Amino acid sequence: MSKGLLLVDLFSHGDLQVYVDAIRGEKLALQVETADTRPDALTKARDCSILAILDPAIDQTLIDHMPRLEWIHALTSGTNRITSLRYARRPLISNSSGIHGPQMAELTLLHMLSAARDFPKMLVNAAAARWQRWPQMLLAGKRVLILGVGKIAEALAVRCTALEMTVVGMSGSRTEAPGFECIVPREQVGMQAREADFVVVLLPYDPANHLFVNEAFLQQMKQGAILIGVSRGQVVDEQALLRALESGHLRHAGLDVFAVEPLPANSPLWKSPHLTLTPHVGGMSDRYALQALPILLHNLKAFLGGQPGEMLNRVP
Repeated sequence: MSKGLLLVDLFSHGDLQVYVDAIRGEKLALQVETADTRPDALTKARDCSILAILDPAIDQTLIDHMPRLEWIHALTSGTNRITSLRYARRPLISNSSGIHGPQMAELTLLHMLSAARDFPKMLVNAAAARWQRWPQMLLAGKRVLILGVGKIAEALAVRCTALEMTVVGMSGSRTEAPGFECIVPREQVGMQAREADFVVVLLPYDPANHLFVNEAFLQQMKQGAILIGVSRGQVVDEQALLRALESGHLRHAGLDVFAVEPLPANSPLWKSPHLTLTPHVGGMSDRYALQALPILLHNLKAFLGGQPGEMLNRVP
C-alpha cells in the first residue's frame, strides 16, 4: 500500500500546486492530498502517514485525526509547536532549516537601513508634503553583533561585509564562520555589545535563550545603538526594550517577531515612535516552495526507500 502525504497550507501562500507538481514529477509511490482549510485538512488526515505543514499551522486536533502518522516535515525551520504536541507514537520530525538565509538577511538589512536613515519619519513627512532633511547614517564603517551564528547569520554576514561593515558574532558552539571578524561565547558577549552599532537577534528559542536580550543586556549595549529582532519573540524582553528606547539609551529597534502573535492591537509596541514593526515576514519569499522543495523531495525519497537515516534536518 502506498503512503499518503497530506500537504497543508492554511496561510494562503498559494504554493500547494507547486509542491504537488514537483512531487508527482518524481513518480514516487505516494498518494498526495492537499488542504487549504482546517476542515479540509481534518477530512483528509485520517488516511495519511506523512504530514508536510508550516509549524504555526499545526495543532493537537489535526494530530489526533492522523492515527497512521509516521513522519512530519515542517516547511519552516522552527518546530516548537510540532514538538510540543502529544503523540500516541512520536513520529519522525524534520524541518526546512537552511533555506531562509536570503530573505531573512534582506529583511534584516531593510530594518537596519530604515532605522539608520530614519525612514519611517520620511514616510510621515511625505504623506504631509513636508520637506525635511537631516544627516544620514551610513552602514559602511559600522559594527554589527549577530547573536546566534547559523546559516542565516552567515548569509547576513556576507551582505554586511559587502556594505563595508564589521561583523562579530556570539555562539555557543562556533568560533569562526565566513564573514565574521570574531565569534565569542555568550559569557563574553557584553564587551561586543558595548562596541556594536547594531545588534541582530538570530538566536533560536529554547529555555537557555528565553529573554536572553533582557534589561541587563540592553543596558550593556552602546548608547544610541540599534536592535533588530528577527528570530523568535520570546528571546527579547519587549518591556525592557521599550524602556531602553523611551529612555534614549537605544536609538531605534526593528522587530519582526513577538512574544504573542499576531501582535495584539492594544500592545504598546505599536505606539512607540522608536520601533519599526513587521508582521513576522522574515522567512517568507516569492519563491519559498522552490527553496523548500529540495529538502522535502530528498526526505521523501529516503523515507519511502526505507532509509530514514539518510533524511536531512531530522529533529531529535
